[in-house]
Parts: sequence; C-alpha cells; structure tokens
Amino acid sequence: MHFLRNPAAVLDRIVHARASLVALFGFAYLEAAVLPVPIEAVTAPYMELRRDILWLIAAIALGGYVAAALTGYAIGGPLIATLGWQGQVAEVEGFLADHGFWAMIGMALTPLPTQLGMIVAGALGVPLPSFLVAILLARGARAFGVALLVWLYGDRVVAWFSRRRG
Repeated sequence: MHFLRNPAAVLDRIVHARASLVALFGFAYLEAAVLPVPIEAVTAPYMELRRDILWLIAAIALGGYVAAALTGYAIGGPLIATLGWQGQVAEVEGFLADHGFWAMIGMALTPLPTQLGMIVAGALGVPLPSFLVAILLARGARAFGVALLVWLYGDRVVAWFSRRRG
C-alpha cells in the first residue's frame, strides 16, 4: 500500500517510465478500436505532468488512433460480410458516397465511438488517401488542440483546482 502514502511519487514514476509512451500508443489504439472513453481523459493530465514532451504525447496519441483507423478500414469488408450487416451498411452507403471525406472528418472530430465509421468506410471503398487525410486532419486537430490548451492554460487550471481543494 505504498502508493497510498505517496500517490504523487507513484504518479511521477508512471509518467516518467520508459514504457509510458508505448502504453499511451496502445491506449490510443484501444480507444479508437474498442473503448468508448475519450483519450483526452488520459492525454490532458499526462501532458500537464510532462510538459517537456507535450507535443510528442499528442503525436503518439494521434499515431495510435490512425493505426486503429487503418485496422478498422482494412477489416471493414470482411467483417461486415461475416456478421451479415450488409443491410445496415446499405443505409449508410449513400451518405458516405456523397459525403465520405466530410463524414470521416465529422466522425474523427467527435468523442463518440468511431469504430463503425472506420469499418464502413473500408467496406464501402472510401478512397484510402481521403480516409487518411480526414482522419489526420480531424484527430490531429483534437490531439494537438488539447496540447495547445494544456500548453496555454494547464498551469492555471492546476492552480485553480489547488486553490479550491486547499
């Protein structure tokens, strides 16, 4: 129960561990692939604790998301055929055919689970370059937007919470 006596020291060890960035990539991948938890719940405090690598944290979180998006895109067609979801996908097909790039931008900007969008984009043959550009622009805006907010206001937010707690 050492961590109960000094939780700040334990947290410091975690965020400075060599494996923490690998773990972040894995968590970002899982967040995009299966977990309905916005990655910002992890990255914002991590960025504040490691302001020295703030932009690297954003890039790694983006990389994990892009890797998961490419996985979802790649398995889209076979997965939909295996699960028998062709009827449900047909309903979305017209929308994605008309608005594929912008639909992907909207999907990647929201904190809602985006797994189905990735899978459907792959199944319907949304052009891979358009898919990637949309994912990079939208998720990049989220990841680096959070980094910018932490860089600009993180210390003030921590100070405000500290004053309220004390």
